Amino acid sequence: MKDKWTFLTSHVEFTDRILKIRHDRYLFNEDNTEKDYTVIDTCDWVNILPVTEDGMVILIKQYRHGTGEDVIEIPGGVIEGKDISPEIAARRELLEETGYSSAEFINLGTVRPNPAIQNNKCYMYLARNAFKSGCQSLDSHEEIDLFFVPKKEIAPMICSGKINHSLVIDAFCLLMLYEGKEI
Repeated sequence: MKDKWTFLTSHVEFTDRILKIRHDRYLFNEDNTEKDYTVIDTCDWVNILPVTEDGMVILIKQYRHGTGEDVIEIPGGVIEGKDISPEIAARRELLEETGYSSAEFINLGTVRPNPAIQNNKCYMYLARNAFKSGCQSLDSHEEIDLFFVPKKEIAPMICSGKINHSLVIDAFCLLMLYEGKEI
């Protein structure tokens, strides 16, 4: 299908610290029409599913400006230039946001958050046997509350809409597949 499209031009509409919005113009070879497509060019990021030795999932709650709501999530963040791999970024984000660490990080998979308009990836990790190793080290504009939930309560939280962040649900779906459970 890709061969039906010919890239023509690209120009940046907007840039800030986390994303760039550009318009790419393509020719659709089938009928010789041209069209602009908006692309959000943004950083790759990581999400971490920390599970303690006693089977508690460490969740976070924080205010999200996009929806104007407090949202239940898992730790995660942007892969920064100093991070030499997604796993290093995952280890750093887990410690910064929760004060927890893990000796065992398992790559659950990688997803494309919205390939229709975004070009980034999100790497998902399981942090097995997470343990308290320090204090939260939040940015000045971050406020994150931690809470612990038994793993068996996650599915009801998703079904009831308490957990509604799509990338968080993706991470739990990848965990189910890793554990050999059917969807």
